[in-house]
Amino acid sequence: METYSDHPAILKIERWIKIYVWVFIVGLFLSGLSAIPLVWGVDFTLELLDEIDFHGQIFSFMSTVQNALHYNDEHFSFMAYGTDWLAFAHFMFAILFTSLLFDAEKNRFILRFGMVASVLILPTALLFGQIRDIPWMWRMVDCSFGVIGFAVLYRVELLLNKVVQLKNNLQSINTEHYEKPAA
Repeated sequence: METYSDHPAILKIERWIKIYVWVFIVGLFLSGLSAIPLVWGVDFTLELLDEIDFHGQIFSFMSTVQNALHYNDEHFSFMAYGTDWLAFAHFMFAILFTSLLFDAEKNRFILRFGMVASVLILPTALLFGQIRDIPWMWRMVDCSFGVIGFAVLYRVELLLNKVVQLKNNLQSINTEHYEKPAA
């Protein structure tokens, strides 16, 4: 079967697919990276929020988190090992999604896995946030990662559908010029 991967319209769409996939990969990587320096990160964030006089529900919750992190860091530093593994998982998923950069059509199952995982962030954040007494606003922040992740990956899905449709159209145009041999 003849391929049309050098067609300008296909190349343009594939470029956009790669941009969206990179956005998703970088988001996963940065999210994982943020799980490692928790004490420093929360301290820095609270200082920043304090400087801009942002003292709402999130500030109050983060102050509680800061106290707990400092206490754990002083008495139970091994507890941070769990977030190290959380970061590792984010890094591994980021690597997994690089397969979409090489052949998004062939690796579409990874795209769909990411979409399902993004959707599942919402019930997870809402359920376990309730169980763990996480403030509503913070749960909404967590849910936003699922919504944004799904939106980015769904856009990739739509673009992939366009590529497949365009290739099929080009294939049918190409085969219309051939006549069946006379019997």
